[in-house]
Amino acid sequence: MLRVEMSNSNHRQLGNAKDLFKDLRSIVVLLSLRRRTQLALLACLQLVCGMSEIVSLGALIPFISALSNPNSIFQNEKFAVLLDLFAIEEVSDLIITASAAFVFSFIFVNVLKLFTFFVQNKMGVSIGADISRKFFIIWCTKI
Repeated sequence: MLRVEMSNSNHRQLGNAKDLFKDLRSIVVLLSLRRRTQLALLACLQLVCGMSEIVSLGALIPFISALSNPNSIFQNEKFAVLLDLFAIEEVSDLIITASAAFVFSFIFVNVLKLFTFFVQNKMGVSIGADISRKFFIIWCTKI
């Protein structure tokens, strides 16, 4: 049976990590298995979003390098495979390809972030509704 108690002597200081995890655990216990699975999937989505953000930021330096000194890319042996793969032989081809790749990664990362924010908000509303429904049922059975 779910029991909710509020007393004046039970106030805790904010910022205590043990109490925070204890409170989170007590909230997760209220959730159904379906919601817990959705929370786990949301955590995976957030990890993917974070990794894509890191990759996008990591692509910024090579992009600026390709714009400022494209000849250094042609002379670097590490980029030879990519240059052959995309059949890049001219400086203008390199700038266009690098710009297109950077714009695509920027759009992809931001669409993924937007989707993640949407899922987070939807999950928060759904969890709030589930907990409210449980408390309402408990309150109605006590009357």
